[in-house]
Amino acid sequence: MTYQALAFFDLDGTLLDQHSKITPEITEAMAQLKANRVLPIIATGRTEAEIYPIREAAGITSNIIMNGAFIRIDGEEVYNEKIDTTISERMLHAVEQKNHALSFL
Repeated sequence: MTYQALAFFDLDGTLLDQHSKITPEITEAMAQLKANRVLPIIATGRTEAEIYPIREAAGITSNIIMNGAFIRIDGEEVYNEKIDTTISERMLHAVEQKNHALSFL
C-alpha cells in the first residue's frame, strides 16, 4: 500500500489506557488510519520485545524503538544500529573486572 501520511504514537497515555492496555477503540482507530492511507508508527524508547504485544493488539506493523536504534516499517526491518561485537566484548570485560553488571539491548 502507498501511504499519504505517517502518524507517530507514544505508548503511555496515548495508545495505552490507564491499565497499559490497547482498547478496542484504539484498534479501530488504527484500522481507520490505514484505510485512509495513513501509516501508524509506534515511537518509543522501549525494545521490540516489550512492544510486540501492544503492536499486535493495535494492528500496528511499524515502529521506531530504542530511541531510534531500530526501525520496522510495515513489518520489514529498515534500520538497525547494532553495537559492534568487539566493542561489546570490551565493555563486558571492563565491567567484569570491576564486578559490575551489564545489559545489552
